[in-house]
Amino acid sequence: MATDAKRVLTGAPDQLTTGAIWSGPPMLPFTDPTDPFVATLPQNFKDGGYVGEDGITLALNRSTADIKDWNGDIVRKIIEEFSGTLTYQHLEFSEFALGETFGTANISQLKAATTSAGKQSKIKLNADELPRRARWFRMKDGNARVVILAPNSQVTEIGDISFVKTDAIRLENTVSCYPDNHGNSLYIYLDDGVYTGSGA
Repeated sequence: MATDAKRVLTGAPDQLTTGAIWSGPPMLPFTDPTDPFVATLPQNFKDGGYVGEDGITLALNRSTADIKDWNGDIVRKIIEEFSGTLTYQHLEFSEFALGETFGTANISQLKAATTSAGKQSKIKLNADELPRRARWFRMKDGNARVVILAPNSQVTEIGDISFVKTDAIRLENTVSCYPDNHGNSLYIYLDDGVYTGSGA
């Protein structure tokens, strides 16, 4: 196969009409979306807004256990554990981003917006377990598209939050991705962007 620079893709966000991260109820039982690259939000999903410049980090853990023979030689390795996490930063300090980070059950409205003040909310920070959600990450490079889909995920780690004049308030979420009904924790979809008859 000849080398082709068009196969070298970047992970830029696909956010022309919506944000690059969507979030909604768990997609269980899981079936492939009709069009994972769709530009409009699926039903019951919400727009996650802007994401920090570090983008999304996908980390996979595949730990193995050794099987040894009588002589102590390793004759086989078996998968003992598989897990995946996704880490990203919400740049928007909004009610939605705070709900994703601390749980919507921990957010309550104090006052509705008026002519002299905006809507006022209270956010509780506690040890409550956060709800499971589906998360849909959309990227593009020219005509090529990449989607990472976590149908059954949960925020399990929250980064330190800095409140400074010289930077945005960032809400760093690390989500653990759990197996769906097919035993899969994550899905990656690729559209290589090469159209028929384009000569590419």
